Amino acid sequence: MKLRYKNISMIVAMDKTGSIGDGNDMPWGRDMPNDLRYFKNRTLGHSVVMGRKTYESIGKALPGRKNFVLTSNPEALSNDDSIIPISHHAEVLKYALRHPDEKIIIIGGASVYDLFADNVTTIYMTLVNAHYNSETKINIPLSGFNLEQGDMIHREGDLYPSQYNVYHWRD
Repeated sequence: MKLRYKNISMIVAMDKTGSIGDGNDMPWGRDMPNDLRYFKNRTLGHSVVMGRKTYESIGKALPGRKNFVLTSNPEALSNDDSIIPISHHAEVLKYALRHPDEKIIIIGGASVYDLFADNVTTIYMTLVNAHYNSETKINIPLSGFNLEQGDMIHREGDLYPSQYNVYHWRD
C-alpha cells in the first residue's frame, strides 16, 4: 500500500472519455475560461508539480506558486530560476513530509498524474461535458475516495457545460 499525503492533492480537467491533452494543449483549448479561473483559484499560493511537457505547453512558471517541474533532465531547466527542476517524484514526497503545512497540487500531465495517483488525498476534477478524440487520456483510480459531486452547469463564457467534483480519500 502506498502512503497517502494529507498535503498532496491533484487537479485535473477531462472530458467524458478521460481526454486531457491534445498537441500540448487541453482538447478544448481556451474555450473553458471558468475552469481556468477554478484552476487558478485552487492553486494560487500553493506549490504545483508538473511534468516538463506541461511546463513547456504553459510556456512559463505559474505566478504566485512554487513550481516544481519533473523531468528526466533537470540540468536542461536549471537556467530558469522561476522553477524547481526535479528528476524523481520521490523528491516531492520528501518535500511534502518536510513541509506538512504546505499544500502541494499535482497539475499534470498524464504520466505525472499516474506517478502520484496513490499518494494524493484530494482530487479536484472538472468533467467537461464533451467527447474528444485526443492523444492524451487518463484513468484516475477513484476507489477509496468519497465524492462531493457538483452539478453539471453551462457557465457563461464556456463552450461546454462542466461539473466540478471533489474527491476525498477515506481515512
